[in-house]
Amino acid sequence: MTDGDVMRRGDFSNGWKKSFQSLEKWAWRTAVDAAVLLALAAALAAGVNAWKLRGGGSGGLPWAGDWDSYVESKALAAGIGIVTMRELADRVPSAVLDARPRELYRAGHVPGAWPCPAGDVDASLAEHVADLDPAAPVAVYCDGAACADSLEVALELKARGFARVGLYPGGWSEWTANGGAVETGETEAAP
Repeated sequence: MTDGDVMRRGDFSNGWKKSFQSLEKWAWRTAVDAAVLLALAAALAAGVNAWKLRGGGSGGLPWAGDWDSYVESKALAAGIGIVTMRELADRVPSAVLDARPRELYRAGHVPGAWPCPAGDVDASLAEHVADLDPAAPVAVYCDGAACADSLEVALELKARGFARVGLYPGGWSEWTANGGAVETGETEAAP
């Protein structure tokens, strides 16, 4: 082994220099990419804020819907009327259907209502077919404004020829929160 061989093997400065240069290039590219992303995010935020100051939007994200009125809106679009708590309490509809699961129905329901769970409409209607007049008003409710089970049952009734189907969008939660009477167990006879 000669002195020149030792020098070549021991001279790491060229390899380290190349490694450091490529690391330095990567760091600069990453920093530039991050700066570009931050600038884009700031421009987008400024644009959205300017749009909102000019009256754009409803205060929330433009693509976020209001679920509390979603079921009600869908019902109205399908030609299903809206029933108020007073109408339900005054027995304006001739039949009141509880679209919640039977366990919840048994635990408590609007007096005189009978169960018609969303997943079991066929069996429930067959059970009470003699008691229902497709021309008479029928109201359907479930847990509350964000529950779509009552809409599902109301749409099914409408498809079966029931002409006067109403939806009580406040549902069980509104009924109980406002002191509505509560009945437990099964309703013996259909309303």
